[in-house]
Amino acid sequence: MVYANVRIDEGKPRKLIPDLTGSFPSMRIPAETKLSIRMIYPHGKPGEEVRIKAEEVRISHGEQFVAQGKLDALRSLTFQVETTPSRLHARHKWDSTPLHFRFRTSHGSKLIRITLQKGNDEKVLLLWTNPPA
Repeated sequence: MVYANVRIDEGKPRKLIPDLTGSFPSMRIPAETKLSIRMIYPHGKPGEEVRIKAEEVRISHGEQFVAQGKLDALRSLTFQVETTPSRLHARHKWDSTPLHFRFRTSHGSKLIRITLQKGNDEKVLLLWTNPPA
């Protein structure tokens, strides 16, 4: 069992629960925004590793980032996804800064797929960006 708390910018957190296939409900997000995503594994153990893959889904050459994290004392893992018109890059820090993925959104709407894998368990969150104004 796992669930997610997703906060868009400074808004109210939205709790997401995956379906039987391991997919969370997809979300439509603004073209320029910051999401804070906290994955909670109630039956996990502090220190367990979670693999995170964030990728732009395209026919070819979509950007992809992969990182490893560990569950904290609250059995959770927090990371950020940012969509921005600026240059695409990723920043990985595991001290006090959450994992941060940045995607460029200057050309129409995009689909960003976040895949989390803890052991044999895999969960997927799809984010659709609105086209920039």
